[in-house]
Amino acid sequence: MAIVAVGPVGADVVVPTDVCVKSGVPTRDRVTIRGSTTPGWVWVLLLLTIVGWIFVSIMTSRRYRIEVPFRHDLNDRWRRTYRIATGLVVAGFGATIAAIIARLDHALVPLLLVVAGLLIGTVNGLVRNVGVRQIGDERLALTRVHPAAAAAITRARAERDAPR
Repeated sequence: MAIVAVGPVGADVVVPTDVCVKSGVPTRDRVTIRGSTTPGWVWVLLLLTIVGWIFVSIMTSRRYRIEVPFRHDLNDRWRRTYRIATGLVVAGFGATIAAIIARLDHALVPLLLVVAGLLIGTVNGLVRNVGVRQIGDERLALTRVHPAAAAAITRARAERDAPR
């Protein structure tokens, strides 16, 4: 999987291609990714102080909105698995609390559902979705992008930004 720069931090970005970012095949489907990002240096503060890290993270975070070509069937599969993982985590915590209240032997066994949900959710996010991170102070990049999509995005951005 590849990493490709898509635009400035804090702006609405539309990826200028019709190649699915996850499968690398042509598509007309689009998905909007929303979130916020902070510069990489902020994470160093976590080693020093949690309160400082929280404060600086809040102060330096910038929101983004990126519209990417993403086949709906792949996005739906990611969302469905995400809901299953979330359900396992919630059910695991609920069953653990109920077992502790009922004073059952092996009351912590339902925590295995929590572990399974967290594991499924993590693998699902890493394999079936793209990530967004900040490069330097002013650029957004998509991570875990199919190499064909990364090449198409780079070509389209170069054509768009080329002087005429």
